[in-house]
Amino acid sequence: MGVTAFSMAFVWSPVMKTGLSRRLLALPAVLCAAFSASSSVLAQTAGSSRALALKETVITATRSEQPLSDVLADISVIDRSTLERSGAGGLADVLARIPGVEMARTGGPGSNTGLFVRGAEGRFTAVFIDGVRVDSQATGGATWESIPLAQIDRVEVLRGPAAAVYGSDALGGVIQIFTRRGEGAFTPTLGVGLGRYGTRKIDAGVSGTRGAVDYALGLADEKSTGYNSRSAATQNPDRDGYSSQSGSARIGLQINPVHRLDASALSHQLDSQYDSSTRFVDEHNAYRLTSAALQ
Repeated sequence: MGVTAFSMAFVWSPVMKTGLSRRLLALPAVLCAAFSASSSVLAQTAGSSRALALKETVITATRSEQPLSDVLADISVIDRSTLERSGAGGLADVLARIPGVEMARTGGPGSNTGLFVRGAEGRFTAVFIDGVRVDSQATGGATWESIPLAQIDRVEVLRGPAAAVYGSDALGGVIQIFTRRGEGAFTPTLGVGLGRYGTRKIDAGVSGTRGAVDYALGLADEKSTGYNSRSAATQNPDRDGYSSQSGSARIGLQINPVHRLDASALSHQLDSQYDSSTRFVDEHNAYRLTSAALQ
C-alpha cells in the first residue's frame, strides 16, 4: 500500500478573510472524510493479514486434516510451549487440567497412573504416538507413567461420541501424541531442572531442516530419590523414587508439495519403586515403551 503525503499553505490577507473563514469551517468535515478513508484502507489491510495467517489444523477429530475452527467435536490442543510452561512432572499432570479429564496416581511421578476421559475407564481411551496405538485393552489402557513428557511436541485430545470413528473401545475419547519435528534452521536445545526429593532432570536435542529434509533428535534423563509413599508400620519405610531415560528421533523428506515420507521412533525406560504389602521387600515397577512409525 502506498502512502501519499500532501501539505497545505494559507496566505492571510483581508481580502481573503471571508473565503478563508468558510474554508476553515469546512476543514473538520474534510479531515473526517480523510480519516474515514484511511481507516477503511487500514481495516482492509488488517483483514488481508488475518486471511494470510495459517489456520491451526487438527487430524484427530475426523482422522483427516481439518481446521480447528471447523471442528464440531469436543477437542483440545496442547502445544509445546504450553507443555514447557506447565511445570508438570508427567504428561498425565498436563492432561488432567483439561475439562472432562481426571487423573489418579498411587504415589509421586513414576508411580502407577490412571487417566479417565469423560468418566470412562482407562481402557476406553485410545492413545496414539505418531499414529501408532500404544494402549492395551488387556492391561486396562495406556501406562501413562511410561510416556516421556520431554519428547512430546503436541497433544490432541478428543472427548465424547465423536471418537466412535476409532472403534467401540474409544468410548471415552482419543488422545493423539506427536513427537518433535524439525523446523527452520539448525537449533540445539538444552534443559536442566532441580527439585525436591533429590529430583534432577536434563534433556538435550537438535532439530532443523536442510533442503527437503527435516530432522529432530532428543534425549532426556530424569531421577528422583522420592519419598515414602506409604508410611504405615507394615510397609517398607524406604523412599520410593524413580529413574527415567528416554529418546526420540524423527526425520522427514518432502518429496513434492503433496507427498512426504516421515519416519519416527520413541523409546522410554522407567524404573520406579513402590510399597505393597511387605515390609522387607524393595518393590519396583519396570516399564519399557518403544514406538516406531513409517508414513
